[in-house]
Amino acid sequence: MSTKFIVALGYSEGGVEALKIFFDHTPHDQATYIILRHIPMTARSELHQVLRRYSKLTIVEAENDTDIKADTVYIPPASSYMIIKNNKLFLIPRVEGMHLYNKSVDIFLESLAKDKAEKSIAIIFSGVGDDGANGVTLIKKAGGMVIAQDPESCSFPDMPKNAIATGCVDYILLPAEMPKLVVEYANPILKKANGSDRLKGIAS
Repeated sequence: MSTKFIVALGYSEGGVEALKIFFDHTPHDQATYIILRHIPMTARSELHQVLRRYSKLTIVEAENDTDIKADTVYIPPASSYMIIKNNKLFLIPRVEGMHLYNKSVDIFLESLAKDKAEKSIAIIFSGVGDDGANGVTLIKKAGGMVIAQDPESCSFPDMPKNAIATGCVDYILLPAEMPKLVVEYANPILKKANGSDRLKGIAS
């Protein structure tokens, strides 16, 4: 696929359950997925193993200076923030106590807005705080689409509520409803950019 389409999913507390549902409904669709989360720097996460039970997509821990691939889910290591530039992922070491702490969603979305513009979707799931609110504003201004999990379905609704409060959220949905919308949004853009390339649609 000549034009990469990026779907960035941000969450903190309560977001893993939403991710399970989202990926359980996500087909092989030629998109690239980036998971952005709040996690202690020294934590050993089992998210890769958990998501493999709900998705047939390739799920990997991102490495520095990585070329992104379609049908792949990238998860940054707990010790790093991540940005995207020219279809590559780059890691930024986290430092405890710095102002960047717990801004993993905003940091990536800022770079995504610059790199992908309309070929990007930002999704904000359950979580505490306002991380992602600035980022979704930038994605929307760049021409991308923004989705927030319905706060009523969240264990911790702060992150989606703060995103919604920006006025830049296009859709407020349940996690199971999101993959279909991703396909519907991306297909016209990819068709225009790449000719025959398009997301494949929702698997039965």
